[in-house]
Amino acid sequence: MAEEFDVIVLGAGSAGVCAAAELTLQGARTLLVAESKEVGYHFRTARVGDCDVPVQFPTRNIYSEAGYWWNLVRKLNVPVQYRVSALAWCLTFEGSGVITEIPECASAAALAELLAEMSPVPLGSSRGCLERVLFAGMSIPPAQLSSMRQVRLVDWLAEQGADEVTAAIFVALGCNLTYLDAAMAAEHLSVFGLFAPVRSFFCSEAQTCSIRPDPRNGLFIPLAQAIEQRGNSVWRGSRVAEIVVRHGVATGVALGDGREATAPVVASTFGSSRLSDVLDPLPDEVRQVSKYEEELGGLSEYTFYALTEHAKDPAPYRWIVTLGEDGSFVQADWNTAALAPWCVPEGMQLIGSEVVLSEAAVEAIGGPAVLHEEMKRRAGAIYSGYSESIVATASLQHKEHMTAWCIGPKLPQRSTAVRGLWHVGEGSSVVDGCYVDGAASAGVLGARAIAEASKTQ
Repeated sequence: MAEEFDVIVLGAGSAGVCAAAELTLQGARTLLVAESKEVGYHFRTARVGDCDVPVQFPTRNIYSEAGYWWNLVRKLNVPVQYRVSALAWCLTFEGSGVITEIPECASAAALAELLAEMSPVPLGSSRGCLERVLFAGMSIPPAQLSSMRQVRLVDWLAEQGADEVTAAIFVALGCNLTYLDAAMAAEHLSVFGLFAPVRSFFCSEAQTCSIRPDPRNGLFIPLAQAIEQRGNSVWRGSRVAEIVVRHGVATGVALGDGREATAPVVASTFGSSRLSDVLDPLPDEVRQVSKYEEELGGLSEYTFYALTEHAKDPAPYRWIVTLGEDGSFVQADWNTAALAPWCVPEGMQLIGSEVVLSEAAVEAIGGPAVLHEEMKRRAGAIYSGYSESIVATASLQHKEHMTAWCIGPKLPQRSTAVRGLWHVGEGSSVVDGCYVDGAASAGVLGARAIAEASKTQ
């Protein structure tokens, strides 16, 4: 027999767990479906030698409710411990040997001064234009900025009267923050896609947090347990076989292990590719997003970890971005021993390195093994003693979701094609913020909209 609920939440990442937690606070009988053995699959640790290493450091958008997941933790009284990771952003051009720290900027004038200093050519008369346009972007209220995910950056720059040099600087900055190349950024990057990460990480509108002992076991598992302790359900370890739709109305879900659940509301955090597996017929609202994502080229994030015995890092609290000669993003490196020292043996360093490329580009250079050697070479140019003192390594790969930064179709928060189906993941039309807390915001705001809609039914 199918179990009955008020709301079924599909997917137990940041968006799904936070949606279920908010629905719990709203008093809804809620089922959270985790397709992996435990919630927070993408927040699981990487095993490097004897270390269990965090692969995610959750953002907290401090301008909005003090952060979405943070606010849920407070309201549900979940025992979460964390430390703000005071990372200094740094840039280096490949082969230069010079690392430049990027200070946090409290104003458009400060950020314009920094960009002018970093520019390879004098800005001349464009310096004033750069500051003026930065001021306009930094003055956008957060709620309005979140709504500008469909406004093309280059169109907005033209409306602001940005000259050619200023526009080029904005597009180049967007390339490095979102991993798009210049042509893709000019075509697809939104105003939100540029200013949300700029304001979050260069202007202190967000924090990066190290959760003890890691984001999965220290944040999302306790949140899921709090959901269960308040009488709601978490089903773990079985994939969704079908979102059950009858006469255009979502009525529940069927799982691969035979379990079934019914509810008048199904809240999905799935992306378009996963929805394509569980919805039949597939609504146009999903098909359009899937087609657009294919146009963006299918980028993947490749991460390489190296545990070292003798590498020297004189300034460990740094996020070091390596750029190519043309200013394009090449690689990012960081020291996990500084961010989460409780995970790394004393006296050792654990260097993480990250690149974002398409699978086709990686195959063209000889595959992941060749790529990892290149990543090690670049990290060795930054950390003295790195290459010769590696004692253990690990690597990860996962899809990089670009639609959050880009214009183009989004999944509507409330489906226009299937009554009772809601989209409350990071790919939905309502998101407030960046990265982990951006996904959490989609879940929380979606849950609140569901609760409000239920009052009028």
